[in-house]
Amino acid sequence: HGIYTAGIVGGYPCGGPGEPCVAPENLPYYRPSNYVTRSQMSKFVDLARKQPGIHIDTSTHNEPLYSRTSAGGGVGVIGISASGTLAVGVLGESPAGTGVIGQSDFGTAVLGKNLSGYGIRGETINGTGVSGIASGPSGTGVRGTLSATGSSSGAGVEDLNYATGASGAGVSGVHLHNGSGVYGLSYEGNGVVGTSQSTSSLVRGVLGFVNGNGVGVYGQNLNAAGYAGYFAGRVHVNGTLSKSAGSFKIDHPLDPQNKYLSHSFVESPDMMNVYNGNITTNASGEAVVELPEYFEKLNRDFRYQLTPIGQFAQVIVAQEVKNNTFVIKTDKPNVKVSWQVTGIRQDPYAAQHRIPIEEAKPQEERGLYLHPDAYGQPESKGIGYEEQQKQGNR
Repeated sequence: HGIYTAGIVGGYPCGGPGEPCVAPENLPYYRPSNYVTRSQMSKFVDLARKQPGIHIDTSTHNEPLYSRTSAGGGVGVIGISASGTLAVGVLGESPAGTGVIGQSDFGTAVLGKNLSGYGIRGETINGTGVSGIASGPSGTGVRGTLSATGSSSGAGVEDLNYATGASGAGVSGVHLHNGSGVYGLSYEGNGVVGTSQSTSSLVRGVLGFVNGNGVGVYGQNLNAAGYAGYFAGRVHVNGTLSKSAGSFKIDHPLDPQNKYLSHSFVESPDMMNVYNGNITTNASGEAVVELPEYFEKLNRDFRYQLTPIGQFAQVIVAQEVKNNTFVIKTDKPNVKVSWQVTGIRQDPYAAQHRIPIEEAKPQEERGLYLHPDAYGQPESKGIGYEEQQKQGNR
């Protein structure tokens, strides 16, 4: 039945001796007692070689299954599984090596299509389920595209890792040249989504590494009105944070439903801490200001500001910071004084990572700008412009 439906043999019409034509198929019959000529056998082999969907077991001779299509195109191997979640259209197994290799000079090397289930599924006991390697100057190791419309969920590439070990990857992409290890593209959804269900503080939803002067995780929005990065929750920077500008942005206290309120950060060339408060001097015109117990351990180079409130009075710092306190004195008793004291950080981390006030740009960034438009320069003069264009045009 299989080689008949594949068009390799025609058989004899049903209805011969002992061959009733039985509905519904009324298939032709194959008569094993009849000899097959050399020409017929050659024709069988030739037709079998040209037909997709043929299973050839060559394990006893250690030979591969090799299928070639015509130069004009076509399909080398088609594997169809009609039903069942465990049914397999094409199965490639190898004790040591590669189960299935697909090579195409132009087009698709391996295409897996399933109306309900897996198009291509890779399983491994100890190794890589599916590995994508792009070794040319540009290309993609593994590319997944979700083209369905009106779908509430789906993924271009989805790989689940249920390993209980300390390491492993759901999707691993390696690019040996100037390209992307993993590339995600979506026209109406998320390009790449990283999710972890672990409750451990050491687990990351998305983890980016770079070995050099590059960027571990880079985000850009080509629309200036959008966000290159958006964090809904607490954010910690375990290092030095630099920015072109900064502010807080909240719902406006007087009209929270319709307006926002923003304030800019206070900047300083020093790694400065600010402390302030109000205090009232006693009958002798003295007051002792108590600072946090870590103040002197954390800070150095103290600077003071004093302002009397409610009356004209002279006020001075009678004793500078000592044992995390300082003393102020007024020429009148019972004067309310607003005070401020600043210090420069001297903790071990700050001592090892002073923020450079002025620095030369690296050689590859000279002649370029962080914000070219602010200097009347074209967008092409922006740092990272070429890489952004390449990724945006993919």
